[in-house]
This record gives sequence, structure tokens and C-alpha cells, in this order.
Amino acid sequence: ARWVHLSIIRPRSSAQYALSNDRHIPRCIRARSATPMHVGETRATTTSSAAAATGSQIRAVQDPVFHFYLQNNGMSPVPPSSPLPRPLKLTLVPGGTPMLGPENTSGYFTLGSSITLNDDAGAVYLNVNNSVSTSYQPLTLDAAPTTEDWGLEGDTIILTDPRQLNFLACATNDPAFYDVYMQQGDDTPDGATCTLITLHLPCLC
Repeated sequence: ARWVHLSIIRPRSSAQYALSNDRHIPRCIRARSATPMHVGETRATTTSSAAAATGSQIRAVQDPVFHFYLQNNGMSPVPPSSPLPRPLKLTLVPGGTPMLGPENTSGYFTLGSSITLNDDAGAVYLNVNNSVSTSYQPLTLDAAPTTEDWGLEGDTIILTDPRQLNFLACATNDPAFYDVYMQQGDDTPDGATCTLITLHLPCLC
């Protein structure tokens, strides 16, 4: 008689995805297999809650970016020669790109004469690059504040000197994200589809 040996291959555990404590840094967490328990055995359990992000969200209220939220869309690169960390964590860094995007990746900001993006890696500041020759001026996130004339009119984000409340939202290849600029005139980026908008704190009324 011929015998056939059968092997049983156990499926690999699935990967789970979660948001880190600051609510806007994606993080991959691999699931752990459960430890078996015996009849009559009790085991202590612990629970933890994520720390709430501090500060206020900033969002647009006009189409096509109605309730799109300001956030840092920059991620720190992983050098090709470096082994990938486990669990993998992408960290926001100064020099990232402010964009309008989904609420679940929204930034949380502290507002004053400067605007600070609050992040686990440390504070970065929202600045306007006014050294460009175009009327649309890129927003940047930097380690130090260079724009210190931010203000509020009601819930509207403005520059106070000179007064300006117009921003420009421009579509990207990803419909979930829009580039955003301070707009001082009528110029628009070549080939881009853009809309004049204002930015606001979420309504608390």
C-alpha cells in the first residue's frame, strides 16, 4: 500500500491598522495570537485610552473642499539601507507639506500670533512663504515661526498685517488631498484646478 503524507499549513495572522495617539500618524500593528486559557483559570486584564489630541482643527467650508481639514502630509523617509522598524511608524517632520485632507488625519493646532501644529515629535509652525513672486504663497511647516501675524475674525483664520483671509485650494492627483496656499491676488498654479476658500475653526455653536 502507498501512504500519502498530508501537511496542514496554518494561515498567517492578519495585520491590523490603527491610528497613533496624535490621530494623524498612521501606524501598522501586527496582530498577536491569543494565549490559550484553561478551564477555571482567571486572568487580569488592563485597559488603556489614547491621549486626546490638544488644540483645534482647521477646516475649509466651501466646495469642493467642504470639511477638508488642514494637516501635515509630509512623512520622514526611510533610508533604503536601513531595516524597516517593527512596528512600522511614519513620523511627521518639520518641512512637511500642509494640505487639506480627511478629518481622521487632521492636524490639531494652537492658535495665536503664530500657529503651532501639535505633534508627538514636537511642535512645528505654520508659515507663509512670501518670498515667491506669485500671488499664491505656499504654506510651510517649520521648526521656527516666521509668520507671526496670524489672527481670528470670529472662527475665520486671517493674516492681520496686511489683512488677508483668502486661501487657494488646488486639486492634486489624489482626490482626498488638496494643496493649499495663501492667496494675495489672482495668480493660480499653471494647469491646476483651484478654488478660492477661507479656513475656519470648527463651529462650536
